[in-house]
Amino acid sequence: MKSVSTKLLATICASMLLTACATTRSPLTPQQVTTLLTTMPAETTNDRDATAKQFLRGGEAAIVDLFHKVVPTGDGDDTAVRTALNGIAKYASRPGAEKQRKTFENAALTALPTLASDEAKAFTIRQLEVAGGDASVTVLADLLRDAALAQPSITVLQIIATPKAKASIHSALGNTDSAKINAALIKALGELRNDTSNQKITKYAASNNRDLRYAALYALANIADPSSETVLESAVRSSKGYNQIEAKSLLALYQRRRAE
Repeated sequence: MKSVSTKLLATICASMLLTACATTRSPLTPQQVTTLLTTMPAETTNDRDATAKQFLRGGEAAIVDLFHKVVPTGDGDDTAVRTALNGIAKYASRPGAEKQRKTFENAALTALPTLASDEAKAFTIRQLEVAGGDASVTVLADLLRDAALAQPSITVLQIIATPKAKASIHSALGNTDSAKINAALIKALGELRNDTSNQKITKYAASNNRDLRYAALYALANIADPSSETVLESAVRSSKGYNQIEAKSLLALYQRRRAE
């Protein structure tokens, strides 16, 4: 009963604050931020959106400050902060809210290089899966050689999927010695069916690294440029056991893509 009463009191206080904030666009005070965070995680989507709206009224600076409250696992409980930021990202990305989406995106990009831990940076990047646009591409492209941040950055760029985003993934391929990162870049280019990358990907199809080789064959199959047919057929002939089963499956994928 006590926990229910505490939650109810927090909700009432937050509601009063939301009403007060609705009439002003002044920066949020630390006490207002603390009160808003008591509503997180929100019990309903409407509650989540109401809190997100007030953080957005606080402007870019309020959201940057919120990103700075994200801490590495084990250093404290930042559940409310993380759920608030994710809620803001989703609310700001609704149809017809481009100005708010840009506010959130700019806040994330401003906070990103100043965050102390890779975990906080990776969390910030992942919010751009929802709210990222072309403005994020240059910043994320610079992280495509970073062991800790390349994968979340690739994921966001793949979701953004503009010509600029695709070009950044293409350009990054081969600029690192990390087989793991190169395999992720190849996979993304394949899923994007970025045919301008076909030739660049082909040289990895004979790699001694299994993950690189599979990623390249998958990408070539999914892009389905006619020049890849001989490469995929060769992979079937030269492989054995499970590797041959995979190669045959990828050749079949190529044939399906060609038939589309």
